[in-house]
Amino acid sequence: MFDIRGASLISVKHTYFESPGTPEAELVRYLRGRASSILTISHPFPEAVHIPLNTMIVEYGPDGAVVHETTAPPVRGNALLFYLKDLIFSVHYVFRSGRIYDLYVGSDNLNTLAGLVLRMFGRVRRVAFYVIDFTPVRFPGRVMNALYQGINRVCCYHADVIWNVSEAMPEGRESIGIRKDLSAPQITVPLGCTFNAIPRKPVRDIDPHAIVYFGALREEHGPGLILDALPSVLERFPDTTVVFAGDGELRGMLEKRAKENGIEAHVRFTGFLRSDGDIYDVLTGCGLALATYPPGDDTYKKYADPGKVKIYLGCGLPVLITDVPSVAREIESKGAGVIVRHDPEDLARAISGIFADRDGYERMRERAVEMAAEYDWDAIWERTFAALDFKTR
Repeated sequence: MFDIRGASLISVKHTYFESPGTPEAELVRYLRGRASSILTISHPFPEAVHIPLNTMIVEYGPDGAVVHETTAPPVRGNALLFYLKDLIFSVHYVFRSGRIYDLYVGSDNLNTLAGLVLRMFGRVRRVAFYVIDFTPVRFPGRVMNALYQGINRVCCYHADVIWNVSEAMPEGRESIGIRKDLSAPQITVPLGCTFNAIPRKPVRDIDPHAIVYFGALREEHGPGLILDALPSVLERFPDTTVVFAGDGELRGMLEKRAKENGIEAHVRFTGFLRSDGDIYDVLTGCGLALATYPPGDDTYKKYADPGKVKIYLGCGLPVLITDVPSVAREIESKGAGVIVRHDPEDLARAISGIFADRDGYERMRERAVEMAAEYDWDAIWERTFAALDFKTR
């Protein structure tokens, strides 16, 4: 068992935007006041939005307070040079801290590779490869994809432990030749929610016919399907609305499609939500939630555990989800939502069926909350650290 009391830890990640609900942020929140010291390094993706393209470094003391914070200088260049810069920065700032850390948690393969380098030089004792996303085809170019998966293989074979967000990930890696029997011990660390912090509302205080999509407006997340389903729903339930809680590259296209379908009066875009409070305020007032991921073997969601789904459940929202991530089957089996095909007619039928059965909806809402309670972040981290079979010294 890994005892975090008195331990020193590092968390290194890439991010599109800073949000208190990300798994890395929840890890740091859990560790603050428990670990003796924490170093966090946050590298922005080249296409990051709402944040500067500077690496952020924050150190926390034993009481969880920030003791040092700095920003790395910006570096421009193509994507390959950008990521190489991140690896160099991670190694540099750990050396500069002057500490030897008990556990290094790298979120993605490049950050884990930096941890392996640091372990080789004695600056960290153990390395955890935190795999939040996986797809066999990460880059369209064969050379870049082979390089990326080669780094994946090195990290799987040489890390001290692998944290997978879903049980499907080892199978996915084996499909491209990364052998499970040669990999480090693997633990499933599902994404969760801050269950007790969510201000859930009673049914009488929500709009049961408000359907919410939360997250980045990107093609691989499937936000546009509801706009083609909504006209059919409105024929039976004319007070139905759709809320897009988030922002992204597809916003303009979605606004145009809503106008073309004659439903713009029933569609609202909140823009980027910066705090948990803002997110919960929108989500808890709605009645249903969308996770309509497009199918395909190259999608991240086939092997991942979408974090927004747990937030939906924690807000008491039954989930309409395509059978892409493995959590979809759990949601349907527990009565916390419905699996739908990536088809507007099927989605419209599912929504109308739920709206027409008020008692069934309220039972589904109760099941959603019950399922969310199983995925409280603190419970997840307690189980994760208890499962580690190495000590801090």
